[in-house]
Amino acid sequence: MIEIRGKVTLSDLARCLYFQTYRRLWPLVLVMVLMELLFLAIVAAALFGNGDHGNIQGMQPMFVVGGFWFLFLAGWPYLSARNQMRDSTLFSEAATYTFSETGILSSRPSASSEMKWTALHSIREIKSSFLLYQTRRVASVVPKRFFENDAQVAAWRELANKSISPKKVIAPGLIGRWF
Repeated sequence: MIEIRGKVTLSDLARCLYFQTYRRLWPLVLVMVLMELLFLAIVAAALFGNGDHGNIQGMQPMFVVGGFWFLFLAGWPYLSARNQMRDSTLFSEAATYTFSETGILSSRPSASSEMKWTALHSIREIKSSFLLYQTRRVASVVPKRFFENDAQVAAWRELANKSISPKKVIAPGLIGRWF
């Protein structure tokens, strides 16, 4: 049995939401960044090249729309996390998580829940947290800082892998290493 305690912060929740957003949308983000860089290269060539500014004016709407889309993708997860933290009393309370071979017990002053390991769709590990998915898109955040040391994290990972078999805790991928 492993028991941990802590309070989820805005940073913890924002990292989770950034991961969830970019895990699915990374090709779109990459295309948008490349398009913005291409536009900037065209602008630089026009300004420092032959002085023909006609091409730039025709591309301004694309640049503006791309810029807004990029800002939306950069800001939406943070704003969503901030709103969830503000609107939910559960995030303002410290929680105690007890992990055993039979399941997961979460306890806060205003609520508690118990869940069997079999109820989890998957568990994903990112740089700062473990995300316990009840469905493909709904996850509970368990920050790694709640654990006392690396040995307790390793013991938890072993318990989780054994308990959700044949599934495994999904190791951080390229996107997960950033968050």
